[in-house]
Amino acid sequence: MAETDPTYALRDALIRPTRIHRAAITDPKALGQLMREVDGFDGQATTRIGLKLLAILAQRPGEIRNAKWAEIDFANKVGPFQPKR
Repeated sequence: MAETDPTYALRDALIRPTRIHRAAITDPKALGQLMREVDGFDGQATTRIGLKLLAILAQRPGEIRNAKWAEIDFANKVGPFQPKR
C-alpha cells in the first residue's frame, strides 16, 4: 500500500483522447446501395475486394490487409478473427 498517490505528479500531463463516433449503416437498403457502389468502383480490384470484405466481415482495415488466405474458411463462410459457427 502506498502512503501517497504516485500518479499525482502526472496529473494533467497526459492528454485524454477525444472520442469520435462513426456513423453506421443500419438500413438494409442503404447497405445494398453501398455494396452496389463498391461493385461499380473503378479502381484497383484489390481495393474493391477489400471494401467488400470490410463490409461483410466487419473487420478493421489492418486486419483485412494482413489477413492470410488460410484464415478464411470458405466452406463455413467464416473470416479471420471470427468464431466458427
